[in-house]
Amino acid sequence: MKRIEHKRRFRHATSYHRDNPLLDSLVSPVGKTPADIDTAWMQAKDLK
Repeated sequence: MKRIEHKRRFRHATSYHRDNPLLDSLVSPVGKTPADIDTAWMQAKDLK
């Protein structure tokens, strides 16, 4: 999938899934560990 398509999917998504392969592929490039991402997901679930 092209980068522009990935951006469009994230921009127009109504939900996100932690096990999404695209999301997993972004973990290392942004300098985070899988545990960091899991923590962020747990914090984000309480956002409104």
